[in-house]
Amino acid sequence: MKFCTSTLVLMFLLAGGTDIAAQDVNQPPSSLPLFKCGPGFTTYSVKSLDGVKGEGVRCVIIDNLKTVEGKYLSGVYWYGEGIWSDKKYRHIGCTSSDQGFQSFVTDISGNGESYNNEVSSLLLTSNDNLKHIRVTGGGWNEEWVREPDGEAKSYRSTLKKVTNCGDHLEKASVTQLDGSSSEDDGIRCIKRDLSSSTPDIWYGEGERNGKPYRHFGFISKDTDKALGTATDICNDPQYSCGQTAKNGLTITAEMDCWQKSQYRVTGDWNERWNGSKDYDCEILLQ
Repeated sequence: MKFCTSTLVLMFLLAGGTDIAAQDVNQPPSSLPLFKCGPGFTTYSVKSLDGVKGEGVRCVIIDNLKTVEGKYLSGVYWYGEGIWSDKKYRHIGCTSSDQGFQSFVTDISGNGESYNNEVSSLLLTSNDNLKHIRVTGGGWNEEWVREPDGEAKSYRSTLKKVTNCGDHLEKASVTQLDGSSSEDDGIRCIKRDLSSSTPDIWYGEGERNGKPYRHFGFISKDTDKALGTATDICNDPQYSCGQTAKNGLTITAEMDCWQKSQYRVTGDWNERWNGSKDYDCEILLQ
């Protein structure tokens, strides 16, 4: 299945922070700012509809919104993080209208997060012009509440730097196409439909020109090329706060059958992603 395709616009976000001891997980230092997704995105706070203790944030872009039966949503793309039942999580998600308006979400894990799951059967609904979005299916039952001032109601991020992607995302290192490479070039956590040779969505961290960055990216496959857009989340003033042009990235698969995946990223960027998973041609030929 195509996880998250869109005809026009893409949405991307990401976040991070520093870790804290488990006994302090619900009381982050007051010096940390309330979470802000940054300009160009809509910030939602999160609450459980089952009485589960927790808090979090969803950084959302709505594009090419579609509804079925007046309430089921397609065209919603988001980055999420928070604390649920005293456990930290971080994930990326999006809708896929070719799957009956179901949404897909996958956890990023291995960096202090407690969840390492993926779900492809979420349903997003709203009956008040997206002031509230209800998320159900796949064991989820939560409500997103739009924050008009762009600031989470109470959530402060305590997540640490990402060095691992977890079981459901492909980890890739980054090198520059001019041949330069360093540890600061960063990491990409890639979600790719096995029937495709290019990513659907990805999360990235690293350092460029001496300044750290965090971004979330999304690919449009409804063109004759895999075109993507990436945007930084601007919650931390020490991090970069920018974005590519709309569809400003061209992502080209550069790999042979049953070899490690590689992606050439040109346009606004000039880099190569060196994947960790073999490229299985048999799936594409079925």
